[in-house]
Amino acid sequence: LLIICGTFLFVGYKNLPDSMSNGAPAASTGAPNERHCSTSGCHSDFAPNSGIAELSFSLENETQYEFGKTYPITVSISNPGLVCFGFQIVVLKNSDNTNAGSIKVIDAQRTQIISGYGQMTDRKYITYTYDGSYSLSAGLGKWSFEWTAPETNEGPVTIYIAAVAANNDGTDSGDNTYSKKITLEPPVVSWCVYPNISSSAFSIQSSGIAIESMKVYNSSGEIVYKKNNPEPGTLNFELNQPSGIYFVSAVQDGKTAVQKILISR
Repeated sequence: LLIICGTFLFVGYKNLPDSMSNGAPAASTGAPNERHCSTSGCHSDFAPNSGIAELSFSLENETQYEFGKTYPITVSISNPGLVCFGFQIVVLKNSDNTNAGSIKVIDAQRTQIISGYGQMTDRKYITYTYDGSYSLSAGLGKWSFEWTAPETNEGPVTIYIAAVAANNDGTDSGDNTYSKKITLEPPVVSWCVYPNISSSAFSIQSSGIAIESMKVYNSSGEIVYKKNNPEPGTLNFELNQPSGIYFVSAVQDGKTAVQKILISR
């Protein structure tokens, strides 16, 4: 535990070598089965969210995600007088606490992706780098990245955010920690494909809102079937394709949803 904390407690001590501030230790977000940086023994002087800093998280829609959509995200923490900050984020499915969608680095100088350990080995986290621990301007730590939502309906997902405002004294004493979580619901759709498994014949049924367009993709992302403005009610279609997993994408009211189907011969 002391070795793990050692990589985190020095966030914001400029006289130390680069290796001493290379991101928060994995599994420090307070997500299920994880500790928060304030309870892991690293920055434990104060309770989370008890300081004066402001933790902000920008997302286009903080209540719902669209299947397969890529969202630009910015997380920031501001505290007048401080020059060093850190953060860590993980996005998990509520159903089984595994990764939801995927995170992409767009600023490799300030952010990086790391993997979990133990029972969290498969979890992917985005956190700061050595350069990313320094403020962009007086009293402001800020980082940007992208998150791509799940391609299909995985149910609600939660973004777990942890951050630190460090006093730059070379120890883990006197630093304040912050946490936040945002739960996103899948879009509400009024269509479905049935059956989920077939040798070639499927039907898509819609009620209420008309389907503007539909496409079927194979696992390589190639379009194998498409139709614009299908008639209301039930649309029957056949896929003369090899056995495998396919994705039906339909647009209603300008919003896209995806359902996975299987061809089994």
